[in-house]
Amino acid sequence: MDRFSTCWVEPLNLTVERAHTIMQMHLDCRTDECPRRRAAVRTLVYAGCLVPDSSRAY
Repeated sequence: MDRFSTCWVEPLNLTVERAHTIMQMHLDCRTDECPRRRAAVRTLVYAGCLVPDSSRAY
């Protein structure tokens, strides 16, 4: 099992590439429930690679 496939630990200092990988691995997770997906979204937003829907919280 890849150490980035579990939901319960929020990674620190993600690269954009790793954030993309996490997003693909956690497609079925909700951002408000999955610390890994939340960290990946935050990284991609900060890098300008993802623009969140203004009607949703991330």
